[in-house]
Amino acid sequence: MARTKKSEIEEAVVTEATTTTTTTATKKAAKKKTEDSGSRVAYFLKVRVTFTTPLLATNPNDQEIYTQFIAKEASDESRKEEIERLGVDEVIERGMTVFLRDKEDPSIPLLKDYTWLGYLKSRAKALAKIPGSSLKGASAYIKEVNDLIKVTPRFQPLILPEGGAIETLERPLRAETAQGDRVALAKSETVPEGTTCEVTFRAERIEGMNYIIDCLNYGKEHGTGQWRNAGFGRFTYEVLDKWAEAIETEHVTASDFPMR
Repeated sequence: MARTKKSEIEEAVVTEATTTTTTTATKKAAKKKTEDSGSRVAYFLKVRVTFTTPLLATNPNDQEIYTQFIAKEASDESRKEEIERLGVDEVIERGMTVFLRDKEDPSIPLLKDYTWLGYLKSRAKALAKIPGSSLKGASAYIKEVNDLIKVTPRFQPLILPEGGAIETLERPLRAETAQGDRVALAKSETVPEGTTCEVTFRAERIEGMNYIIDCLNYGKEHGTGQWRNAGFGRFTYEVLDKWAEAIETEHVTASDFPMR
């Protein structure tokens, strides 16, 4: 007698459940074995990011801008005096955001590791509110990123597409202040869509790696860099490598102390 479709479905469900249970048990056994050996495990994910919209730079063109900001308290009068003294063009140029540059080849723009750490914290905050996300309901994601997630290399070269060039983008910025609405002109260097970079994420817990993957998946909807809320800096990514690595502890352990 031929089996019914219902029987086939039930058998498939049982098989899948058994496979899931076996996989989970294997992972738990591997984790316990690692813990028993006295080693800790770090998880690595190397990806190539491809920007699907132009990316805007975030670094100040004037390296003393923060000192100047604090010294002048950013008052409207001080800015007015600065414009009268230096001219509009130079004030805008000094306030422009730029990319870091490779010391050996200044034509190569760079991203710094904290760009991605900031992105992870920003997106984790949003994903904590989304059902189905590994971050749903999470409350300690900022601490997770700060303490248990690292990004390498420290500086990542941005590889422009063939024919691509670094350009600048000016746009008005509006802000509501105690003195009323204010409009300022912002200027940033940009790299075009199709620009790529390679980055490696390291997490000290597998949960942290889940956070990283969820946040990277969100890159096609919300990017990084300046003016990201306007759609700039969006990206996709491809996995180049992934691995777990046992990290041997080098500090003194209880087994190093002889009994007396």
